[in-house]
Amino acid sequence: MYSVGNGNGSVRIGQTSGVSSVNDAQSNEGPIVFGKVEKDATLYKCSKFENFDMASAKEGCDTKGEWAGQYFAYNKDVSEGYANDYLNDKGAGTVYMHEFKVTNELKSLETSGDYFAGGSSGDVKSGVIKDFLHENSESINGQELIKGLDDKGMVYVGPCDKEVGDRREVVFGKNMLDNLEWVEKTSVDYKDYSKIE
Repeated sequence: MYSVGNGNGSVRIGQTSGVSSVNDAQSNEGPIVFGKVEKDATLYKCSKFENFDMASAKEGCDTKGEWAGQYFAYNKDVSEGYANDYLNDKGAGTVYMHEFKVTNELKSLETSGDYFAGGSSGDVKSGVIKDFLHENSESINGQELIKGLDDKGMVYVGPCDKEVGDRREVVFGKNMLDNLEWVEKTSVDYKDYSKIE
């Protein structure tokens, strides 16, 4: 069982791999909370495209899936971790690190802990989050997770992996992308999956 904490909507979720809903959570490894992304926060996105096209990014949010959206990171290293996805089969190529500024304070749904960093499948995690939303009068009525949060004017913030530090990703749905302003880009060249300095 879980309990909603001090009125701020927090709940602790266990990392047990068999967890399928908030009510099934057994241990206290990671909370789900309502939070915010501060205005003027800096976010990063690694891309194979030299120019960031917001219209194309919004179209990408229309794909099917619980986690369909655009992924950004607070930490450049987290975003750079996706560079290999954009290299050729020999590990060579150029990728672009785009920097963005958040133009308005954003409501967020935030998770942390090993359970959300990789302890279970994406569908199971989204089910636990949807249960939390329902229990806190923020139901997304059967919608896919990121699309439902987008309709409620929220972004998702969660860990990208089990490493320590500020290794969080922010997932934006189509409409919430309007709260980002492109700042600049830098190019990074790779050979044999390593940066060329």
